[in-house]
Amino acid sequence: MSTFRLICADVIDGLRTLPDASIDAVVADPPYGENVAAWDRNIGLDFHVAWITETQRILKPNAPLIAFGSRRRFDLLMGGVRIVRGDSAECPIQMGVWNHRQGFAHTSGHLRPEHEPFVVSGLLRVDSEEVRRIREYQTPHNLNRNPTKRSAASGMARGLKAFTYTPDTIGPIGGTTFDASRNKFAAATGHPSQKPVGVGYYLIALSSAPGQIVCDPFVGSGSFGEAALEMGRDFIGIDKDAGYIDGARSRLTDVASLFTRETAPDEIPVEVPA
Repeated sequence: MSTFRLICADVIDGLRTLPDASIDAVVADPPYGENVAAWDRNIGLDFHVAWITETQRILKPNAPLIAFGSRRRFDLLMGGVRIVRGDSAECPIQMGVWNHRQGFAHTSGHLRPEHEPFVVSGLLRVDSEEVRRIREYQTPHNLNRNPTKRSAASGMARGLKAFTYTPDTIGPIGGTTFDASRNKFAAATGHPSQKPVGVGYYLIALSSAPGQIVCDPFVGSGSFGEAALEMGRDFIGIDKDAGYIDGARSRLTDVASLFTRETAPDEIPVEVPA
């Protein structure tokens, strides 16, 4: 059975309680640092370097890290990933977006925000059956589309080989965009920036296999934890706000009654040595 554990502590202190190379994937939604709300303080590159450094220690070698970031300050998150984890063939940097198409009210001169970007560090399970089923074709046009072809001549100048891509009958492999309804008010839990559980399904399927351990160091409302448990992963969540931890525990306990059980219920708060 899958298990979950919640730790009430600052992100760095909480991560330091976890053993080296013990986590199979990190899926995170850190503060955006846009300083537009009381809970979202202005943060810089050093903040991202610090928490990513600790995730690098707890992750198994080259295991995936996925993290959401601000559209306006994405360079800081990406920079932190590049500084700590690099950009190699074994652990490449990639970028994706969640399309929610439910931005804020129009502001003169500004593009209406309809997506949120995330950075990926590491190789993903892009062609797993889980991912394909989440992204299954919704229309006959997609399912029955003609194969994509490239002749040898068309790619010869760039050293590319000829290929024919035929769509899989289940669905397409993981891609850089993912559509999921925000449902911010219908699914509200009291957290000001919660992600829908549907986003968690996709990112957890991409980054981990059933039976593996997923960590969210900014657990918030627990959306990624709910997705992890429902998909047969073990889950560890960290948050410094005891109220959010209590809310996430209640939420995950409801899921646990159907899918799993909780371990270490008295694990919070973490006592950090002086």
